[in-house]
Amino acid sequence: VYIEHEVSGLSKPMPGCPGAARERRMQGTVALLVNVNEGGTVSSVAIQRSSGHDILDREATKAARGIRLRPYLVNGVPTPIRVRIQYQFKM
Repeated sequence: VYIEHEVSGLSKPMPGCPGAARERRMQGTVALLVNVNEGGTVSSVAIQRSSGHDILDREATKAARGIRLRPYLVNGVPTPIRVRIQYQFKM
């Protein structure tokens, strides 16, 4: 598993904060495991550590599906990888 700063990102969409979460002043950090295919697009997302709020976890997962990375090369060959990504929700 690679950490976010160890890979070259092209885009990392930021999650929105749903109105219900904002009204309730929900905060937390969501840690995700993101599988990235040879082309640099996300093939799957799993929650590694929840924020404690389903609504924030869903928003983070939705945003992570839009992540784009430069293909990760091993001996010059694009290779699928798993990356740990975090999103922090603060008021």
